[in-house]
Amino acid sequence: RGSTLIERKTAKEILAESLKELSKTKPVDKITIKEITDNCGFSKRTFYHNFQDKNELILWEYSNNYKKVLSQENLKLSYYEIMHKLIMFVVNDYDYYKNVFTVWDNSDIPIKYILDYAQNTFEDFIISKNNIKELTQEERIYLSIYNNGIYIFTVEWLNNGMPVSVEKLTQYFVNAVPEPIKKYLK
Repeated sequence: RGSTLIERKTAKEILAESLKELSKTKPVDKITIKEITDNCGFSKRTFYHNFQDKNELILWEYSNNYKKVLSQENLKLSYYEIMHKLIMFVVNDYDYYKNVFTVWDNSDIPIKYILDYAQNTFEDFIISKNNIKELTQEERIYLSIYNNGIYIFTVEWLNNGMPVSVEKLTQYFVNAVPEPIKKYLK
């Protein structure tokens, strides 16, 4: 008899899944903490033990997925493969992310947090992948401009019903890498 491990989910993961499920029928900004906790059978106390508010839950879920794609185990992948995975984590939860990005564009949720998180995580990934100490100030500026553009274009792409394929969008993003950064993203 072979032993199989049961993959256990954390309270944070369950709360994020609950929010995603609820977002299929309701705008994220209209979903209450009580609805999130009732949907997964948790108490509000459990929610507040893990998150300060719903925005923190949304940001945790986004950053958790982003971090998984830019993990150590993916260092050997080509940049096209990495970018494809990043786009797919959004596409796989299309309705949820379209809902979230629409709400974020019209709210006080700190987009700067998302952009800073993406910048720092991507920079750390480049440093690990290339075994270097750090990027130069100029390289960080180019990376920031690139990351901000990818975020804005991805939101527009989702809001417009994904008018080009994931593969085509991935290729656009790969082709748009600024010259000073290309050497790091092969």
